[in-house]
Amino acid sequence: VVKGLAGFTKPVYFKLYPGKETAFDGDKVMDRKFNFLLIDDNSADNFYHKIVIDNTSLAASVLDFQYAEKALKYFRESEDPPADIVFLDINMPRMSGFEFMSFFRDLPEQIIKKTKIIMLTTSLNPADRDKAGSMADIISFKNKPLREEDVYEIVRDHYSDLN
Repeated sequence: VVKGLAGFTKPVYFKLYPGKETAFDGDKVMDRKFNFLLIDDNSADNFYHKIVIDNTSLAASVLDFQYAEKALKYFRESEDPPADIVFLDINMPRMSGFEFMSFFRDLPEQIIKKTKIIMLTTSLNPADRDKAGSMADIISFKNKPLREEDVYEIVRDHYSDLN
């Protein structure tokens, strides 16, 4: 639960532990900035989701790719993990999110281990949710639109060393 309004960044309170409110401002979570990557063929969704991510004050960078193969090339050309958190659409032309994942598994282990991938989609198909849930490298399945609370939840749940 986020207390406060979007656009107000100091302080933003977020429940990190049940019954305990911790302000992001001034603690380890605010000290850490994340590199986000959006892979979605819809430029309007990418534009909106960049705003949502920026409003959390957790982003060091937010990049987007409209084609999954271009994002894959970006990963292949990087020696270090280029993104901490990736929001990946399922239904895209040329290469789907699931096809992207089959190639992602072939990247160097250091990139795979440090990159958290979240399926972010409009799909309501239970088969898509089940397929994403069966892939070890996908940590979550979210329906669009992305919300600030979703970003905070991912950081809270998957970067426990910061709590």
